Amino acid sequence: MAQYNSVVFSVIGESGLYQEWVQEPNVTVRHIPYSNQDDVQTAGRGNFTVTVGVLLETAGALAALQASVGSTARTLYEFLGATHASVLLVGVSDARRYGSSNKILATLSFNRAGA
Repeated sequence: MAQYNSVVFSVIGESGLYQEWVQEPNVTVRHIPYSNQDDVQTAGRGNFTVTVGVLLETAGALAALQASVGSTARTLYEFLGATHASVLLVGVSDARRYGSSNKILATLSFNRAGA
């Protein structure tokens, strides 16, 4: 069970497989008008990001997470076996009720600075 901003949730994987933190390169490609060339700028790599499916116990937990999107970086506890500091919740999407229960399935996107 992971925890972010006092909300406890279960991470859902596909057939036991889970997303891992990835670091995308910051590359901008701009075509130079009236030429056969592109201007390519490489600005290193961005922060680590991960998007995972989760199971929340209540609609209130979903509302608490939606309220914390983009607000303040917090600690993400027990996420896939590790605790990470300075994690920002950048998105909550695909929220839907799980069967006839009060549980909610959702997709969370996190951004983490540093290694």
